[in-house]
Amino acid sequence: MRRYMTESDEGHANARYILALMLERKRLLKQIEAKEDIHGRTLVYEHVKTGEVFIVPDPGLRMDQVEAVQNEVAALLQ
Repeated sequence: MRRYMTESDEGHANARYILALMLERKRLLKQIEAKEDIHGRTLVYEHVKTGEVFIVPDPGLRMDQVEAVQNEVAALLQ
């Protein structure tokens, strides 16, 4: 997650979002805030063990896009 957060590649925005959700589900990240502004929704996560904060923009994925992004995340993690 740390590596993908430092990248400026917008092509990985969907993968960062899905990865954050996966880590939240595993209880490694905890959502502490959700902000809405003119640029869209932004989720703020805290790493449970280290206290690190991750700011993840919500790319507004549609349900039909989720499986492809999950496969992308799996490929990136290998």
